[in-house]
Amino acid sequence: MCAILLTSVTVSLAQSQKPGSKPDSDVQLLVRPHVGDTLWLQLEQTIDTRAIPVSSERQPEFGPVRDQGQSQSVNMRMFAHSLVEASDLRMTSMVAITDSLNVRAGTVGSLGPSRPMSVAPADRSVRVRVTPEGAMSVVDPHPGTMALDASLQGMPAMLPTKPVSVGDEWERDIAMPSVPMFGIRADGVVHAEFHLDSITRGGRLAYVSMKGTLRREGAARDLTPGSQIVTSGHLRGYLVLDRTRGWITEAETIIQVQSDVTARPGDKNPARSFDIRLTQRMKVR
Repeated sequence: MCAILLTSVTVSLAQSQKPGSKPDSDVQLLVRPHVGDTLWLQLEQTIDTRAIPVSSERQPEFGPVRDQGQSQSVNMRMFAHSLVEASDLRMTSMVAITDSLNVRAGTVGSLGPSRPMSVAPADRSVRVRVTPEGAMSVVDPHPGTMALDASLQGMPAMLPTKPVSVGDEWERDIAMPSVPMFGIRADGVVHAEFHLDSITRGGRLAYVSMKGTLRREGAARDLTPGSQIVTSGHLRGYLVLDRTRGWITEAETIIQVQSDVTARPGDKNPARSFDIRLTQRMKVR
């Protein structure tokens, strides 16, 4: 989902084709589950944020800031299932139902105990539409299903529109989730590159890696008028598409972002730097 640990993700399978090898023919990577199927989702998302005041004598450089500063961390773990109601060449319609939702909050490296979040029966389900490229849209979202809405609504179209071979690449612009922390939102667009790493023998599973960069300059709606914000960062991750089931069954996305905020002239608030790491892991069975 989109899903942002600055480490590479390596996927290896005993029965995968070697990276760079070509299958007998191009393959189409499609999200198109079978009508009547039930998809069981496990989603875990962690948002770590640090806020560091910056001395006026030294403007911040881009990249991770080592000073611990003030930190916040929120971890969400959700279990849900989806019922596939209808599917055609253009769209798949599903009902997604939240089974349980647990949240942990605290500071980076020191989360509190897991707390179950109560979800009213009437707010447990949402209707979802999915394109063959994987983009999701929630039909008539409402506040009671906010966690499920945000998780599904944030899934961009990540698959190619035409058949590809092992070693092929394609590009997408992905809207980064807007993260409200310390009074600002570090949002923007990630320009992502996708690479088809391998396909298992028989062609059932396709392994795709992704990487991307983000940069944004200008004013932000959450800041005092006249303040400026510069955001830069990068994305790394992977996804596994089960071509028989027509669904992405595993994915990990890691986004690392730094936003540097400069106050307007005469403002007594110091310049600030925000480090944000968003990690999202998903499995479907």
